[in-house]
Amino acid sequence: MLLPEVGEEGQLKLLGSKVLLLGAGGLGSPAALYLAADIMLVTPFKDGMNLVAKEYVMTRSDLTGKLILSEFAGAATELRGAYMVNPHDTDGIKESILLAMNAGPKETRDRMARMRRMIFRRNVYDWAKAFLAALAITAQ
Repeated sequence: MLLPEVGEEGQLKLLGSKVLLLGAGGLGSPAALYLAADIMLVTPFKDGMNLVAKEYVMTRSDLTGKLILSEFAGAATELRGAYMVNPHDTDGIKESILLAMNAGPKETRDRMARMRRMIFRRNVYDWAKAFLAALAITAQ
């Protein structure tokens, strides 16, 4: 089992593993970075980063990859296959990283397939239909 530890300046290090830490800056196409990441942490403190989480899931057509997602992200209600975390709970995040790292191939495929099905179902057309229905109710 690989153990995470926090290094200098709060950077996460995994003993025996390579970790790609991304911040702002032009490091290449997002899709290439998503495919390079075995585990993606999307941990906003309030609603946000929904598209990033969904983009990561949609690049994983081979059903690999694991998503660790803040319970505060709006996408958390749809992406139930993600490992949910409270971004204020660093011990919980550490535990979720370990769970994701040690998940077997079947669990990984099942979680990713579940998230991809939801994204395919809840597309822009579904959103527009729900939005217009809400407007119609408001207008009454």
